[in-house]
Amino acid sequence: PGVALHCHTRALLMKGPADLDRLLTGQAAEIERLTGRPPCQLFRPHAGWRGGQMYAGLDRAGYTLAGWSFGMWDWNWWRPSRPEKLAARLASRASDGDIVVMHDGHHENPRADRVRTVSATADLIPLLRAKGFRFGNLCQAVGHHLRRAATNDRMPMPR
Repeated sequence: PGVALHCHTRALLMKGPADLDRLLTGQAAEIERLTGRPPCQLFRPHAGWRGGQMYAGLDRAGYTLAGWSFGMWDWNWWRPSRPEKLAARLASRASDGDIVVMHDGHHENPRADRVRTVSATADLIPLLRAKGFRFGNLCQAVGHHLRRAATNDRMPMPR
């Protein structure tokens, strides 16, 4: 599976564990109804906001929180990003196992311009490949890690 759960509001931070469990379980059921497959057991909160209640709800629902690595995001609060500068910054900071977040839309504007993200991605991938990085599916990587952890094996971190 390659689809995980993601929310569009910080309000989930305030939900109790049982409420979050019900919400995620319902959303997962709807994804499975529409696609024929359940989502993977990952959840990314809006803007990375998290707290103890959320972790308890995720645990209750059987989900793992997925975030991104420090400094590995695509936004700049003070000015629009320039794709080539963004790609260079991310490539210079990348290390094994990092998760990069790049927005391909906007939670309130489905027609948001995606040109900067597409262009930055086109620049970033060759820069990372030149440094020896490989790319993978987060759902598969976490699933593999959890299966290996259950058998007490170590997860390799190939470059």
